[in-house]
Amino acid sequence: MSVYDVNDNNIITGYYGTSDGHQHAYFGPWTGPYTTFDFGDTYTQARGINDAGYITGVADIAGKRTQFERFPDGHIRAVTKDGQPITFEYLQGINSKGIFVGNYRDENNRQKAYYGKKAEYLKDFTLPNGFPSQPRGINDGGEVVGNAQYNGFILAGDTLTLVSPITPTQAFTSFGGIDGAGDLVSGYWLDVNFAHYHAVLFDTQNKVFLPINIPGSTEASALGMNAAGLVAVNSDVGDFIYCPYAQDSGKCPANGIEISAPSPMHAGVRKLRIRQ
Repeated sequence: MSVYDVNDNNIITGYYGTSDGHQHAYFGPWTGPYTTFDFGDTYTQARGINDAGYITGVADIAGKRTQFERFPDGHIRAVTKDGQPITFEYLQGINSKGIFVGNYRDENNRQKAYYGKKAEYLKDFTLPNGFPSQPRGINDGGEVVGNAQYNGFILAGDTLTLVSPITPTQAFTSFGGIDGAGDLVSGYWLDVNFAHYHAVLFDTQNKVFLPINIPGSTEASALGMNAAGLVAVNSDVGDFIYCPYAQDSGKCPANGIEISAPSPMHAGVRKLRIRQ
């Protein structure tokens, strides 16, 4: 079972595997019960959910990874551009306004980032430095996060922030979610062998990483995040909702376990602006 996102109503979404090797999407309260659904032939992966219950993800249709949106009434549509389904690459984050972000390949096999709504492509967007990007999350303010050439990125208006760990063991950073104020970003970094995932939050004000240390885990990824800062985390010892606040704050799920406070790690940060 993998959890990919959590909305402001504390509804989670993700997917799980069965003995036949297929993957099935689900959503529901983090304590259950869950509603399951399928769209693809062998896999359906739900990867984003907004407060109204719109769900984004990918599924295999006739052997092609196809991006989809599931509507609250239960019907599912492939996301289309110029009347054709968008295949390959990924679709993940969606905000409460129904705007989602994903990426695709153009006719020249170049990677393109885009905005969409109601299962339709709206427009491309390009990072100020021209790097190809893989957007993975968007908040209600329109701030977009993802990865671009080994860096995590935050795009806020015309300002691009590129973030990379600066220790010798860290090679790749990706962001998957951002809170409502743009103060915290969820993500992970990979080591130099691209073998181990390490879940982190990025504090945009202090420009540091805050590791999410799950007891007993050696692999973890922080993925989607809601406006309040709760994070969907996958790990090799289970899937969790991580709350960055004190357990007695009243902001966290009940019956959680308290883990040690993260020790900040410095990050490499560069800012670029779009020139008009």
